[in-house]
Amino acid sequence: MSSARPVPIQLPLSSFFPPPPSSSLLAGPSQPIPSPTFLIGPIPPTAPLHLALSYLESADISPYNLQVRLPPISQLRPGDEKGKGVQRQDRDQSLHMIEDDDQGYGRPKERALIITGSKASFGDSIEEDDEDWLRSHGGDYEVLKRLGRIDMRYCPTLDHLKLLLALLSERTEHAHQPIEPHHLTKTPSVVILWDIAALFMYDVEVDENVPPVEELDLEEERSAVEVAIRERKGKRFKPSVNISDYLDILSATRAMVDHLCSLHPSYREPPTQLIFLEPNLTSTSDLPIIPAAVEVEETKLSKVNREKRIPLVDGARWLLGNQAVAIVEPYPSSEEGPQTRYSLMLDSYPGEVYQMRRRRCGRGDWAVPVVDEDTEVEGLKGGWRWEWA
Repeated sequence: MSSARPVPIQLPLSSFFPPPPSSSLLAGPSQPIPSPTFLIGPIPPTAPLHLALSYLESADISPYNLQVRLPPISQLRPGDEKGKGVQRQDRDQSLHMIEDDDQGYGRPKERALIITGSKASFGDSIEEDDEDWLRSHGGDYEVLKRLGRIDMRYCPTLDHLKLLLALLSERTEHAHQPIEPHHLTKTPSVVILWDIAALFMYDVEVDENVPPVEELDLEEERSAVEVAIRERKGKRFKPSVNISDYLDILSATRAMVDHLCSLHPSYREPPTQLIFLEPNLTSTSDLPIIPAAVEVEETKLSKVNREKRIPLVDGARWLLGNQAVAIVEPYPSSEEGPQTRYSLMLDSYPGEVYQMRRRRCGRGDWAVPVVDEDTEVEGLKGGWRWEWA
């Protein structure tokens, strides 16, 4: 009789942002992030790294019931110590997957996987955000050690992403052989996809001298104004993209995670968790059933059906579950200053609203000032800090 798989390590909502200073009382919400999760809205580009680091830090605190002891080589059958037996092979694989302490006990070496677009785009976004915590603690020994256990897979095009999702698996060859991009050294415990929707989009260039088509009422809520501004700049879906194109990626990702979970159907390993982070989408983002590029004569459908659009959050709920969607939106506030407030709402916690803010953080002590302290220049005050309000 097979035993049930253990419950995965729960990631708190506070894991989206870096740990707060020890003197701060804003530790963030402790409610666990459901799996799968489909989060849309503005969020820092360092969020997938913080999620992975937080998970690995929790995984390093090994519970007593996960400790295992490997049989010493002296207890193997004759011939096994020469690599001729099954026990020697199993022991070598176990040694590859655990870290031993002085007593010979070990724990599984948890790993995380982040899948995103091009490497240059991801790196530029982190550099532009210039988060103070990553700048100050990114070189710490423990942080570097955990960063080494995060597998990164970059997909510059949509075709690269589709191929990766179809082929991704755990490596079965010997460790000394070079690893292929679609092979993982170990099945990850958490899979995070960052800004996959950008592969379906193009950059929108707006002339600052051209007024917007719609006139914004100055008395409107601040959130509505910010949403309208975001729609005028940034990224937009290509005209040839329809709802099934994007949902196919969600479905393929979930099938990939199911495949990874099936590689080790052991009672010792929990199922892999799945998190989608889409900073370029909003709660109103939608896609047509039929792309606009298709000729009207070919569809033979009424105008209503041709122009029908499906909200992406509805498609995500249909594929990932009714408790998978999380939405980040600008929070209405009368405060003025160099910070912006946002609200986080999750289907898994109806009625709960978690507030966060984005504000400027100082430059490092080693940074050489390029302007006088009294000069107000955007972008020269340091990076951005996201924290819970």
